[in-house]
Amino acid sequence: MKKIVEWILSIKTVSEANSREHWAAKRKRHQTQKNHVDWAFVSSKIGLPGKIHVQLTRISPRQLDYDNLVSSFKNIRDYVAACVVPTAVIFSVTIKGKRYKNAGHCDKGDSITWGYGQEKGKPLEYAVKIEIFDPMPIYDVRND
Repeated sequence: MKKIVEWILSIKTVSEANSREHWAAKRKRHQTQKNHVDWAFVSSKIGLPGKIHVQLTRISPRQLDYDNLVSSFKNIRDYVAACVVPTAVIFSVTIKGKRYKNAGHCDKGDSITWGYGQEKGKPLEYAVKIEIFDPMPIYDVRND
């Protein structure tokens, strides 16, 4: 696989399955994650092929088991998929008539494959590494 882009974003991730926090704190964390991912895509202006592989790596002082690791990337995965496949974003309407983007449906297709990992970081160091790969094999064509 050929690496297209790599970002290391200063984002703290926690297991969504085990979090017991106020809804406003959770919303603020999700909005911060979305803003970081949006910024990375807008600032890099990369062209992506039809199919890609995205590797999400959590960098933190404490390790999570695999179920909680995947759960901690749920919103980041949705936001990355919304940036890669913007045509799949669904617009929903609240009771008061306000429109908003619902990015939770963008990762349904088979155009993106996902991988998860984690690395040990220094105390109080939290980050997410997002790597995007072209999964097509690289052929060496030579005229001998």
